[in-house]
Amino acid sequence: MAHRIIALTAFFITSFAVAETPFEDISYPAAVRKAQAESKVVMIDFYTTWCPPCKMLDSRTWPNADVQKWLAKHAVSIKVDAEASKEFADRFKVRAYPTIVFVRPDGTVLDRLVGFHNPTNFIEAAEGVLSGKDAIARAREAFQAGDMNDPSRRDDFARKLVDYGDFQEALKHYLWCFDHGEQYQRSYSGVRVSFLLSNIKNLADTYPPAMAALKDRRDACEKKIRDFVAGEKLERKKSKEKGLLGFLGRVGGIELPPIFDVTGDLAALNNTLGDGARTINVYDELKACDRKASGTARKAMFHWIADDLLEARRYKDYVEDGDPVHSCTLQFEVFEFTKSQLGGEDKDTMKMVLEHTRTSAISDAGSGYEACVGANRLDLANQIKDGLIGFEASFFAFDTLISGAVRAGRFDLLQALSDEAQTKLGAEDASRIAASVNDYLATPEAKAALMKHRQQPGPVADVASEEPGDAP
Repeated sequence: MAHRIIALTAFFITSFAVAETPFEDISYPAAVRKAQAESKVVMIDFYTTWCPPCKMLDSRTWPNADVQKWLAKHAVSIKVDAEASKEFADRFKVRAYPTIVFVRPDGTVLDRLVGFHNPTNFIEAAEGVLSGKDAIARAREAFQAGDMNDPSRRDDFARKLVDYGDFQEALKHYLWCFDHGEQYQRSYSGVRVSFLLSNIKNLADTYPPAMAALKDRRDACEKKIRDFVAGEKLERKKSKEKGLLGFLGRVGGIELPPIFDVTGDLAALNNTLGDGARTINVYDELKACDRKASGTARKAMFHWIADDLLEARRYKDYVEDGDPVHSCTLQFEVFEFTKSQLGGEDKDTMKMVLEHTRTSAISDAGSGYEACVGANRLDLANQIKDGLIGFEASFFAFDTLISGAVRAGRFDLLQALSDEAQTKLGAEDASRIAASVNDYLATPEAKAALMKHRQQPGPVADVASEEPGDAP
């Protein structure tokens, strides 16, 4: 009985009208009755309150005059919060947000659109819905009409297949993108080891063969690396990219040893599989290997194991393979570039991206600072500190540096950081930093570390150490 009541509640859920959009503040059954009376279809916009593409539809697509004209002629439109009305959303197999579902009055689902569509694309897709061709047929035609070796296009087609439940074919295309995509489009490399692997992992939640495929590729990478350690030569995948970019890449690009790509793939796959310990094991095998390219191979893995090295306080490895000064400088530059892109129609989204970039830059600087002071590379640590304070002299920045020094056991650096904060921050924030440092220095751990530090020979804390050493 309870299940029937919940189902009825979901069925009769009332959508919320949005100002300056074509949506009606009526229930789904009322929308069906109205669509039947007016010979229209029902369009349901399933959204969530936190979804950026949903907000982009609200700000760019739904207020568009041509979109509203099309909807007024062909559809009765309602909006439904997919999380607040989960059973209702499940009825229409909503797996991602936003999902726009077109339904005949008799309950037949004509088609669905997933993700953001600008006004032109929405109208084109909606016309296709009324023409009788579903999204998957249109997507297949479009994919087959263009360059089928373009991994971005194939990736997009695979995601549409997932949306429509054709998991087997979707996995086939996803795996082609992973196995061959970079050969045909070098710029696809970043997407390949991030969004693509994430999509395959998400597919594995409902289609287990996807997980098996990831593990097979991880195991193949491990075998190649161990063959390399044993002295065997690895073959390089040949570039098949067309056009000027392909030609320039073949004749003038920087050619890294094949092991670089293999170790990077292994680390990315293990990160997706949640098995970073296997990456660390291979990293250590490479450290013990005397082959010329082993250092380059380790650097390809660093991004994926940086947090693990930091947590294990393997500060020398972090500094040696991570180049933390360059990494922090690059993060600050990325922020400035992102800041320069603010503007246009999606200011709210860009502001969210900018804030994420800012906090990531400060947090990464804190990690680099921790590793450098832990490895006793105060020369590098001071470069990171000065770069961070130049980037943003804030409570957050100083607190991040102090936290890094504490984790590394370098309590001898705290007072100098507090003193500098007094000159760079406002009175309230400076006072908070001073109080925080005093609390740290009053702990038994700090007193013991400071005593040990005073008993050690060598340069004082504010003098750069030329060679890496152990954390005190």
